[in-house]
Amino acid sequence: MHTTRGQAQGGNLGPQPETIVSAADLVLQLDRLRRRAARGTARRKVSLTELTERTGIPRSTVHAYLTGARMPPADRLDAIVISLGCEGKEVRQWADAAERLADTGVATEAEPGPSPAAAAALSSALARHQAALDALSAAADEVRQAAAAVERGRGAAGR
Repeated sequence: MHTTRGQAQGGNLGPQPETIVSAADLVLQLDRLRRRAARGTARRKVSLTELTERTGIPRSTVHAYLTGARMPPADRLDAIVISLGCEGKEVRQWADAAERLADTGVATEAEPGPSPAAAAALSSALARHQAALDALSAAADEVRQAAAAVERGRGAAGR
């Protein structure tokens, strides 16, 4: 069989998750899968927006996965490949690829948390709010005590 240059670069080859051993491989194979999933449509490949709608994963997160900026956790990779038409054995091949990446030190990332500066700002804001809540609670206690004293005074005046 003669392979054209375009095929060798991934132009007409379908996805081959069994060849994935690096983040770059994952990016290439997911791109091939997106192209295959779009066959028979007017589009070249399934869009980020459509993947977001199909998976419920935020667009920026899907973009990070598809560009290799972040590695998808197993459940997210499953959601992506299933939404792109994979079933059964092929889904397992993608899961195996994720395991190979993890075994070679290409770690998946959980959803990113706030930056250290944002975390410090949040902590400071929470502390201020907690102080305000403590002050309100103390004021409420004083009001309850005053109300109880008034009631005691009324009871003593009525005797």
